[in-house]
Amino acid sequence: MMLNRTRINKTAEILKERRFDALFIAPGADMEYLSEMKMRPDERLKAIVLLSDGSLFCISPKLYLGEFEECIGGEAPIYIWDDNDWFHSTVENAFRKHKLSGKRIGLNSGVRGIDAVDIQKRNGVELFNGEDVLAELRMIKDKDELALMDKSGEICDTIMIELADFILPGKSEKEIRRYIMRRFEELGADFNSWNPIVGAGANGAFGHYSGESGFVGDRDVVIVDIGCGYKGYRSDITRTYFIGEPTLKQKDVFEAVLGAQEAAEKMVAPGVPVCEIHRTAASHMTKAGFGDTFHTRTGHGVGREGHELPYISASNRMPVREGMCFSVEPNASLPGEFGVRVENTVTVTKDGMHSFNKCPKRM
Repeated sequence: MMLNRTRINKTAEILKERRFDALFIAPGADMEYLSEMKMRPDERLKAIVLLSDGSLFCISPKLYLGEFEECIGGEAPIYIWDDNDWFHSTVENAFRKHKLSGKRIGLNSGVRGIDAVDIQKRNGVELFNGEDVLAELRMIKDKDELALMDKSGEICDTIMIELADFILPGKSEKEIRRYIMRRFEELGADFNSWNPIVGAGANGAFGHYSGESGFVGDRDVVIVDIGCGYKGYRSDITRTYFIGEPTLKQKDVFEAVLGAQEAAEKMVAPGVPVCEIHRTAASHMTKAGFGDTFHTRTGHGVGREGHELPYISASNRMPVREGMCFSVEPNASLPGEFGVRVENTVTVTKDGMHSFNKCPKRM
């Protein structure tokens, strides 16, 4: 049995505070957080439904029944449907038995919109955005989670250091990306957080560049943004590489971004409003003369997902709390020329912060 009763009970308390009668949890990070059940999301509806009294039941297609039985181990009823009948009558039956008809139900982000429409129409329930219920609980990591994130960050550090020798003029973005993915596997990562971003020259000015057709040229600036998973917990790091002697402009932009990143990291401590971390980075970029090249928030939460709470933006007044984990990644985008980004992922400690990344940030 892989249910985490401590986390389930904490979630139930949050449901009571929000006046939700239940939370409908589809496959993804939330389900893994409560049960360690890694299940493929697809068009077949499957869920753990957690009630505000701490009890739960499951909805499962026959195709996935074995996985639910292995995880739940008789701890909760499983309502089964097959492809011929689809899920509607099974959900209706489960809702009747657990007296959820007409009640207030939160949905996590994994539930498809078209399924939510059918569930609401057929069961007369009130559906609400329940994404934050578990996202806020997951936002604070315990020591075991932090240890896994340290290992995930260590894997990325190793690769980033190796890339300083691997990235050479004439190498393709595709070749660099394939090297990164191969090294992830060799170093024990269990999955990539996303396809590695490798942006050479002008491609580095695209925020989340997804191509791989470019080649590294002489005196290019190359952005590499990678993340991996280790036992369910992710990492996120970006470094900017210079091919040959940088131009004066490239040096100035890099120093501005590096200074903004380090200034923002120094702001991280319990009680500091999240928005002040962003404002520190933005102010540094503006004073350096490159404020108009920094268009994004300063960072985002990292954990079981590559992007989660908290988001490090100008509008987020949430105070930083011990155990939060997030990226600090100011950047500069100069369309048609190059981009610069320096990123570490950090966690908040009782007296400051700890970085999961030790890879040098210097030019």
